[in-house]
Amino acid sequence: MTFSGFEFAAIIKMAKAMAFADGKVEKQELSSIVNEMQRFGVNPDDADSLLEASDRMETSDAVSLISKMDLERKQYVAAFLGAIMAVDMEITDSEMAMWSLVSELCKLPTMSVRQALEIMTSL
Repeated sequence: MTFSGFEFAAIIKMAKAMAFADGKVEKQELSSIVNEMQRFGVNPDDADSLLEASDRMETSDAVSLISKMDLERKQYVAAFLGAIMAVDMEITDSEMAMWSLVSELCKLPTMSVRQALEIMTSL
């Protein structure tokens, strides 16, 4: 599975929104985002520019890019966002609402947190 630079920036944009959904960004949430960039081969020099690109990206553009992905990549995005939500072992109502909203806007497949974690573990 591969993503263009813009697609990956869009995923990071949504991941950061998920991390902040409960009003605070935990260290584990940031680590999850960085680890995913590393898993996809993003080198440390490019990581900063990718994070900056996600900051500059309009949310509507991120939604548009993600909603155009194929089912396999959408499933990954939904699972990744679910895993970020669960990484600190505390899932709040606001995080669940954010995951649901992003899933609806981006036309992501629905899944349980357990399914999200299983998908991320299997990659």
